[in-house]
Amino acid sequence: MFLNDILTAVGLLPLSNNIEINGITGDSRQISQGYLFAALPGSKTDGTAYLQEAADRGAVAAFVPEGHEFPEANMIYIPVSDTRIALSKAAAAFYQPQPKTIVAVTGTNGKTSTANFVRQIWDYLGDKAAAIGTLGIITAGSTTYGSLTTPDSVTLNQELKDLADRNYTHVAVEASSHGLEQHRIDGINLIAAAFTNITRDHLDYHKTMENYLAAKMRLFDLPLLSKTAVLNADIVEYEQIASYCRGKGLQIIDYGTHATTLCLKNSKKEVSGQELELEVLGRPVTVHLPLAGTFQAMNALCALGLAIASGADAVKATEALEYLKGAPGRMEFVGKRKNGSAVYVDYAH
Repeated sequence: MFLNDILTAVGLLPLSNNIEINGITGDSRQISQGYLFAALPGSKTDGTAYLQEAADRGAVAAFVPEGHEFPEANMIYIPVSDTRIALSKAAAAFYQPQPKTIVAVTGTNGKTSTANFVRQIWDYLGDKAAAIGTLGIITAGSTTYGSLTTPDSVTLNQELKDLADRNYTHVAVEASSHGLEQHRIDGINLIAAAFTNITRDHLDYHKTMENYLAAKMRLFDLPLLSKTAVLNADIVEYEQIASYCRGKGLQIIDYGTHATTLCLKNSKKEVSGQELELEVLGRPVTVHLPLAGTFQAMNALCALGLAIASGADAVKATEALEYLKGAPGRMEFVGKRKNGSAVYVDYAH
Protein backbone atom coordinates (compact mmCIF):
# COMPACT_ATOMS: atom_id res chain seq x y z
CA MET A 1 0.00 0.00 0.00
CA PHE A 2 1.25 3.47 -0.81
CA LEU A 3 1.77 6.21 1.75
CA ASN A 4 -0.67 8.65 0.13
CA ASP A 5 -3.48 6.09 0.35
CA ILE A 6 -2.81 5.81 4.08
CA LEU A 7 -2.63 9.58 4.51
CA THR A 8 -5.98 9.97 2.74
CA ALA A 9 -7.53 7.45 5.15
CA VAL A 10 -6.10 9.36 8.10
CA GLY A 11 -7.50 12.64 6.73
CA LEU A 12 -4.17 14.18 5.70
CA LEU A 13 -3.06 15.74 2.43
CA PRO A 14 -1.00 13.56 0.05
CA LEU A 15 2.74 14.11 -0.37
CA SER A 16 4.76 14.54 -3.54
CA ASN A 17 6.98 11.62 -2.48
CA ASN A 18 4.50 8.74 -2.60
CA ILE A 19 6.42 5.72 -1.33
CA GLU A 20 5.28 2.16 -0.72
CA ILE A 21 4.59 1.07 2.88
CA ASN A 22 5.21 -2.56 3.86
CA GLY A 23 3.93 -2.43 7.43
CA ILE A 24 2.77 -0.20 10.28
CA THR A 25 3.72 -0.19 13.96
CA GLY A 26 3.98 1.92 17.08
CA ASP A 27 6.74 -0.31 18.48
CA SER A 28 10.23 0.47 17.17
CA ARG A 29 11.33 -3.10 17.95
CA GLN A 30 8.90 -4.47 15.36
CA ILE A 31 10.07 -2.31 12.47
CA SER A 32 11.24 -3.87 9.23
CA GLN A 33 12.26 -2.33 5.93
CA GLY A 34 9.61 -0.04 4.45
CA TYR A 35 7.57 0.45 7.64
CA LEU A 36 5.54 3.43 8.80
CA PHE A 37 6.30 4.18 12.47
CA ALA A 38 4.03 6.07 14.88
CA ALA A 39 5.86 7.92 17.68
CA LEU A 40 3.32 7.32 20.45
CA PRO A 41 3.27 9.14 23.79
CA GLY A 42 4.14 6.93 26.76
CA SER A 43 3.88 7.04 30.53
CA LYS A 44 7.62 6.42 30.96
CA THR A 45 9.28 7.04 27.61
CA ASP A 46 8.05 8.81 24.48
CA GLY A 47 8.05 7.34 21.00
CA THR A 48 9.89 10.37 19.66
CA ALA A 49 12.99 9.11 21.51
CA TYR A 50 13.08 6.13 19.13
CA LEU A 51 12.88 7.94 15.80
CA GLN A 52 16.53 7.42 14.93
CA GLU A 53 16.30 3.77 15.90
CA ALA A 54 13.18 3.44 13.76
CA ALA A 55 15.02 4.87 10.75
CA ASP A 56 18.00 2.60 11.37
CA ARG A 57 15.70 -0.43 11.43
CA GLY A 58 14.17 0.49 8.07
CA ALA A 59 11.26 2.84 8.74
CA VAL A 60 10.65 5.10 5.75
CA ALA A 61 8.05 7.40 7.35
CA ALA A 62 6.84 8.35 10.82
CA PHE A 63 3.81 9.98 12.39
CA VAL A 64 5.16 12.56 14.85
CA PRO A 65 3.43 15.08 17.15
CA GLU A 66 3.04 18.56 15.73
CA GLY A 67 5.31 21.37 16.88
CA HIS A 68 8.38 19.37 17.95
CA GLU A 69 11.98 19.25 16.78
CA PHE A 70 13.19 15.85 15.56
CA PRO A 71 16.56 14.32 14.63
CA GLU A 72 17.61 14.40 11.01
CA ALA A 73 16.86 10.85 9.92
CA ASN A 74 16.46 9.24 6.52
CA MET A 75 12.67 9.05 6.59
CA ILE A 76 9.60 11.23 6.02
CA TYR A 77 8.20 13.01 9.07
CA ILE A 78 4.40 13.41 9.06
CA PRO A 79 3.22 15.82 11.80
CA VAL A 80 -0.20 14.96 13.24
CA SER A 81 -2.27 16.32 16.11
CA ASP A 82 -2.62 12.88 17.73
CA THR A 83 -0.27 10.03 16.83
CA ARG A 84 -2.54 7.38 18.41
CA ILE A 85 -5.51 8.36 16.24
CA ALA A 86 -3.29 8.50 13.16
CA LEU A 87 -1.88 5.04 13.89
CA SER A 88 -5.31 3.53 14.46
CA LYS A 89 -6.79 4.95 11.26
CA ALA A 90 -3.69 4.03 9.28
CA ALA A 91 -3.78 0.46 10.57
CA ALA A 92 -7.47 0.13 9.70
CA ALA A 93 -6.75 1.31 6.15
CA PHE A 94 -3.64 -0.87 5.74
CA TYR A 95 -5.06 -4.15 7.05
CA GLN A 96 -7.89 -4.77 4.62
CA PRO A 97 -10.32 -6.40 4.02
CA GLN A 98 -12.17 -6.58 7.32
CA PRO A 99 -15.45 -8.26 8.33
CA LYS A 100 -18.45 -6.30 7.05
CA THR A 101 -20.30 -6.33 10.39
CA ILE A 102 -18.41 -5.21 13.51
CA VAL A 103 -19.97 -4.14 16.81
CA ALA A 104 -18.34 -3.01 20.04
CA VAL A 105 -19.38 -3.24 23.69
CA THR A 106 -18.03 -1.30 26.66
CA GLY A 107 -18.81 -1.29 30.39
CA THR A 108 -17.15 -2.33 33.64
CA ASN A 109 -18.81 -5.75 33.77
CA GLY A 110 -20.30 -8.01 31.13
CA LYS A 111 -18.19 -7.14 28.08
CA THR A 112 -16.77 -10.64 27.62
CA SER A 113 -20.09 -12.43 28.03
CA THR A 114 -21.97 -9.94 25.87
CA ALA A 115 -19.46 -10.11 23.01
CA ASN A 116 -19.49 -13.90 23.19
CA PHE A 117 -23.31 -13.99 23.22
CA VAL A 118 -23.52 -11.74 20.14
CA ARG A 119 -21.15 -14.12 18.38
CA GLN A 120 -23.36 -17.08 19.28
CA ILE A 121 -26.54 -15.33 18.14
CA TRP A 122 -24.93 -14.61 14.77
CA ASP A 123 -23.74 -18.21 14.54
CA TYR A 124 -27.31 -19.39 15.21
CA LEU A 125 -28.53 -17.15 12.40
CA GLY A 126 -26.01 -18.68 9.99
CA ASP A 127 -23.35 -15.97 10.01
CA LYS A 128 -19.69 -16.85 10.47
CA ALA A 129 -18.82 -14.89 13.60
CA ALA A 130 -16.07 -14.19 16.13
CA ALA A 131 -15.53 -12.26 19.35
CA ILE A 132 -12.35 -10.36 20.28
CA GLY A 133 -11.59 -9.41 23.87
CA THR A 134 -10.31 -10.50 27.26
CA LEU A 135 -10.25 -14.19 26.32
CA GLY A 136 -8.58 -13.53 22.97
CA ILE A 137 -10.30 -14.44 19.69
CA ILE A 138 -13.27 -16.78 20.13
CA THR A 139 -15.02 -18.55 17.27
CA ALA A 140 -17.39 -21.51 17.19
CA GLY A 141 -14.48 -23.86 16.71
CA SER A 142 -11.51 -22.33 18.51
CA THR A 143 -10.09 -19.84 21.01
CA THR A 144 -6.83 -17.97 20.43
CA TYR A 145 -5.85 -16.51 23.78
CA GLY A 146 -4.79 -12.87 24.12
CA SER A 147 -3.50 -10.62 26.90
CA LEU A 148 -5.50 -7.37 26.54
CA THR A 149 -9.24 -6.71 26.64
CA THR A 150 -8.82 -4.44 23.63
CA PRO A 151 -5.63 -5.21 21.66
CA ASP A 152 -3.43 -2.37 20.42
CA SER A 153 -4.74 -0.84 17.20
CA VAL A 154 -2.26 -2.58 14.88
CA THR A 155 -2.85 -6.02 16.42
CA LEU A 156 -6.62 -5.51 16.41
CA ASN A 157 -6.70 -4.57 12.74
CA GLN A 158 -4.40 -7.45 11.85
CA GLU A 159 -6.77 -9.81 13.66
CA LEU A 160 -9.79 -8.37 11.85
CA LYS A 161 -8.08 -8.80 8.47
CA ASP A 162 -7.13 -12.38 9.35
CA LEU A 163 -10.75 -13.14 10.26
CA ALA A 164 -12.00 -11.60 7.02
CA ASP A 165 -9.45 -13.62 5.04
CA ARG A 166 -10.95 -16.72 6.69
CA ASN A 167 -14.45 -15.63 5.61
CA TYR A 168 -15.68 -14.35 8.98
CA THR A 169 -18.31 -11.71 8.30
CA HIS A 170 -19.39 -10.73 11.84
CA VAL A 171 -17.22 -9.70 14.82
CA ALA A 172 -18.00 -8.40 18.31
CA VAL A 173 -15.19 -6.42 19.96
CA GLU A 174 -14.76 -5.62 23.66
CA ALA A 175 -13.91 -1.94 24.08
CA SER A 176 -12.10 -1.24 27.35
CA SER A 177 -11.85 2.26 28.80
CA HIS A 178 -8.06 2.11 28.26
CA GLY A 179 -8.56 1.06 24.66
CA LEU A 180 -11.08 3.82 24.01
CA GLU A 181 -8.98 6.55 25.60
CA GLN A 182 -5.97 5.36 23.62
CA HIS A 183 -8.00 5.32 20.38
CA ARG A 184 -7.35 1.63 19.67
CA ILE A 185 -10.59 1.12 17.72
CA ASP A 186 -10.68 4.43 15.86
CA GLY A 187 -10.83 3.76 12.14
CA ILE A 188 -12.79 0.50 12.41
CA ASN A 189 -16.17 0.61 10.65
CA LEU A 190 -18.55 -0.13 13.53
CA ILE A 191 -22.19 -0.98 12.88
CA ALA A 192 -23.41 -0.42 16.47
CA ALA A 193 -22.13 -0.07 20.04
CA ALA A 194 -23.34 -0.99 23.53
CA PHE A 195 -22.80 0.14 27.13
CA THR A 196 -23.44 -2.45 29.86
CA ASN A 197 -22.79 -0.69 33.20
CA ILE A 198 -20.20 1.22 35.19
CA THR A 199 -18.86 0.51 38.67
CA ARG A 200 -15.66 1.54 40.46
CA ASP A 201 -12.68 0.18 38.55
CA HIS A 202 -9.42 1.33 36.91
CA LEU A 203 -9.24 4.49 39.02
CA ASP A 204 -5.46 4.06 39.21
CA TYR A 205 -5.52 5.01 35.52
CA HIS A 206 -8.54 7.31 35.18
CA LYS A 207 -8.25 8.92 38.67
CA THR A 208 -11.97 9.82 38.93
CA MET A 209 -15.29 8.16 38.07
CA GLU A 210 -16.09 11.14 35.87
CA ASN A 211 -12.96 10.50 33.79
CA TYR A 212 -13.74 6.78 33.70
CA LEU A 213 -17.27 7.37 32.39
CA ALA A 214 -16.03 9.94 29.87
CA ALA A 215 -13.51 7.42 28.52
CA LYS A 216 -16.23 4.82 28.02
CA MET A 217 -18.62 7.25 26.37
CA ARG A 218 -15.92 7.93 23.74
CA LEU A 219 -17.32 4.81 22.08
CA PHE A 220 -20.33 6.84 20.97
CA ASP A 221 -18.13 9.55 19.46
CA LEU A 222 -17.11 7.05 16.79
CA PRO A 223 -19.17 6.72 13.59
CA LEU A 224 -21.78 3.95 13.90
CA LEU A 225 -23.18 2.84 10.55
CA SER A 226 -26.58 1.89 12.00
CA LYS A 227 -26.59 5.04 14.17
CA THR A 228 -27.72 2.83 17.07
CA ALA A 229 -26.58 2.61 20.68
CA VAL A 230 -27.63 -0.31 22.92
CA LEU A 231 -27.95 0.88 26.53
CA ASN A 232 -28.75 -0.62 29.94
CA ALA A 233 -31.93 1.12 31.13
CA ASP A 234 -31.46 -0.11 34.71
CA ILE A 235 -28.28 1.78 35.62
CA VAL A 236 -28.40 5.19 37.29
CA GLU A 237 -26.28 6.69 34.50
CA TYR A 238 -28.78 5.66 31.79
CA GLU A 239 -30.36 9.08 31.21
CA GLN A 240 -26.95 10.77 31.08
CA ILE A 241 -25.59 8.26 28.57
CA ALA A 242 -28.81 8.18 26.51
CA SER A 243 -28.84 11.99 26.32
CA TYR A 244 -25.22 11.97 25.18
CA CYS A 245 -26.03 9.41 22.46
CA ARG A 246 -29.07 11.33 21.25
CA GLY A 247 -26.88 14.40 21.04
CA LYS A 248 -24.71 12.41 18.63
CA GLY A 249 -27.76 11.64 16.48
CA LEU A 250 -28.04 8.03 17.66
CA GLN A 251 -31.22 6.07 18.24
CA ILE A 252 -31.46 3.96 21.40
CA ILE A 253 -32.19 0.27 21.89
CA ASP A 254 -32.61 -0.01 25.64
CA TYR A 255 -32.74 -3.22 27.65
CA GLY A 256 -33.58 -4.24 31.20
CA THR A 257 -36.52 -4.16 33.60
CA HIS A 258 -37.09 -0.44 32.91
CA ALA A 259 -36.61 -0.69 29.15
CA THR A 260 -39.14 -0.06 26.40
CA THR A 261 -37.36 -1.92 23.57
CA LEU A 262 -36.05 -5.12 25.17
CA CYS A 263 -37.89 -5.37 28.48
CA LEU A 264 -37.23 -8.05 31.09
CA LYS A 265 -40.69 -8.43 32.62
CA ASN A 266 -39.91 -11.34 34.92
CA SER A 267 -37.41 -14.15 35.48
CA LYS A 268 -37.89 -17.53 37.14
CA LYS A 269 -34.81 -19.35 38.39
CA GLU A 270 -34.32 -22.98 37.39
CA VAL A 271 -31.55 -25.50 38.03
CA SER A 272 -30.57 -25.40 34.38
CA GLY A 273 -30.84 -21.62 34.02
CA GLN A 274 -33.87 -19.33 34.08
CA GLU A 275 -37.14 -18.69 32.33
CA LEU A 276 -37.40 -15.13 31.04
CA GLU A 277 -40.61 -13.27 30.31
CA LEU A 278 -39.65 -10.63 27.79
CA GLU A 279 -41.20 -7.95 25.67
CA VAL A 280 -39.14 -7.65 22.49
CA LEU A 281 -40.03 -4.66 20.31
CA GLY A 282 -43.50 -4.72 21.88
CA ARG A 283 -43.98 -8.47 21.39
CA PRO A 284 -44.37 -10.68 24.50
CA VAL A 285 -42.17 -13.78 24.42
CA THR A 286 -40.97 -16.38 26.93
CA VAL A 287 -37.56 -18.01 26.53
CA HIS A 288 -35.49 -20.44 28.57
CA LEU A 289 -32.03 -18.96 29.08
CA PRO A 290 -29.58 -21.77 29.99
CA LEU A 291 -27.50 -19.42 32.15
CA ALA A 292 -27.62 -18.55 35.86
CA GLY A 293 -27.91 -15.04 37.27
CA THR A 294 -29.94 -11.96 36.44
CA PHE A 295 -26.72 -10.31 35.25
CA GLN A 296 -26.45 -12.98 32.54
CA ALA A 297 -30.00 -12.23 31.46
CA MET A 298 -28.96 -8.59 31.13
CA ASN A 299 -25.86 -9.53 29.14
CA ALA A 300 -27.99 -11.71 26.86
CA LEU A 301 -30.43 -8.84 26.25
CA CYS A 302 -27.54 -6.49 25.49
CA ALA A 303 -26.24 -9.01 22.98
CA LEU A 304 -29.73 -9.33 21.49
CA GLY A 305 -29.84 -5.55 21.08
CA LEU A 306 -26.50 -5.51 19.25
CA ALA A 307 -27.65 -8.33 16.96
CA ILE A 308 -30.87 -6.47 16.11
CA ALA A 309 -28.95 -3.21 15.59
CA SER A 310 -26.66 -5.00 13.15
CA GLY A 311 -29.59 -6.18 11.04
CA ALA A 312 -30.59 -9.52 12.59
CA ASP A 313 -34.24 -10.62 12.56
CA ALA A 314 -35.57 -9.92 16.07
CA VAL A 315 -37.68 -13.10 16.26
CA LYS A 316 -34.89 -15.43 15.17
CA ALA A 317 -32.29 -13.62 17.29
CA THR A 318 -34.51 -13.99 20.37
CA GLU A 319 -34.81 -17.72 19.68
CA ALA A 320 -31.02 -17.94 19.83
CA LEU A 321 -31.05 -16.98 23.53
CA GLU A 322 -32.21 -20.52 24.36
CA TYR A 323 -28.94 -21.93 23.01
CA LEU A 324 -26.39 -19.57 24.57
CA LYS A 325 -23.37 -20.94 26.40
CA GLY A 326 -21.52 -18.87 28.97
CA ALA A 327 -18.01 -17.58 28.38
CA PRO A 328 -15.35 -19.79 29.99
CA GLY A 329 -15.07 -19.03 33.70
CA ARG A 330 -18.03 -16.63 33.74
CA MET A 331 -20.57 -18.43 35.93
CA GLU A 332 -19.73 -21.48 33.83
CA PHE A 333 -21.96 -24.51 34.42
CA VAL A 334 -19.72 -27.55 34.91
CA GLY A 335 -22.16 -30.21 36.11
CA LYS A 336 -24.66 -31.40 38.69
CA ARG A 337 -24.31 -33.19 41.99
CA LYS A 338 -26.23 -36.43 42.59
CA ASN A 339 -28.89 -34.44 44.45
CA GLY A 340 -29.49 -32.32 41.34
CA SER A 341 -27.82 -29.11 42.52
CA ALA A 342 -25.82 -27.23 39.90
CA VAL A 343 -22.09 -26.51 40.10
CA TYR A 344 -20.58 -23.36 38.56
CA VAL A 345 -17.10 -21.90 38.17
CA ASP A 346 -16.67 -18.12 38.18
CA TYR A 347 -13.51 -16.00 38.25
CA ALA A 348 -14.63 -12.76 36.59
CA HIS A 349 -14.60 -10.34 39.55
